[in-house]
Amino acid sequence: MRPAINTGLSVSRVGGDAQRPILRKVAGRLRLEMAQFRSLAAFAQFGSDLDRMTQQQLDRGMRLQEISSSRSISPPRWWTRSR
Repeated sequence: MRPAINTGLSVSRVGGDAQRPILRKVAGRLRLEMAQFRSLAAFAQFGSDLDRMTQQQLDRGMRLQEISSSRSISPPRWWTRSR
């Protein structure tokens, strides 16, 4: 048995294998975008002058973070319909 790999973003090693292929594809892209957002947000803390493109990326990351935050215990409606 191998130990779980903690990348700071995944819950377990089984997580991706348990997802349906389309959800895995979306989740992978979202995970990458969120990692890029966190990196850009950390960098942006040190500089006040941001170009338009960087500001747009930060805004998109903030929206994705807000959308993906858990508001309740129940799963989203689209999740129950996709099963």
